[in-house]
Amino acid sequence: MTPQTWRLKSVLLALSIAGAVSLSASPVLLWDPNPDPNVAGYKVYSGTLPRVYSTSVDVSLHTSNSLVQLNAGITYYFAVTAYTDDGLESAFSDEVSFTPRVDGLLSATALTGFTLQSTNYTVSFTARAGQQCRVVASSDFETWHEVYSLLMLTNGTVRYVDRDANSAPMRFYRTVVTPP
Repeated sequence: MTPQTWRLKSVLLALSIAGAVSLSASPVLLWDPNPDPNVAGYKVYSGTLPRVYSTSVDVSLHTSNSLVQLNAGITYYFAVTAYTDDGLESAFSDEVSFTPRVDGLLSATALTGFTLQSTNYTVSFTARAGQQCRVVASSDFETWHEVYSLLMLTNGTVRYVDRDANSAPMRFYRTVVTPP
């Protein structure tokens, strides 16, 4: 079996948030098992850009994986591969995405000010010591990418200057703070 001929077969990748009753419940990534008898396990890949994965987790022969430690308001992308004992790895499955909600309890949006100077936008808001602060941006209100993150050491104002604001035809911002 060569790497060119071995493929991940009959994989349906889905994101399930059904049954997530409490705020602490995590969404679950589910997929159909690969019918190839040589499959020794699966890897789940994730990242914050489509088809650009910064992390992977080996889940052995499990066909599901709980998604934990996701930041509210940021869109994550996921894909799965199968691998053999010989180290051969399949191509990526289809990709799914998920944006954890800003729920108002575990995270909240901050009151925000915007200013325009020349071609740069400045996003500013106040936060308290110990809060994790994030600025996320979107050009379509569907996918959100973190553009700035800061752990506040003292109470004060957070200011983020977006020097890439003109890289998209439209740019929308959300500020998300996580209580200490």
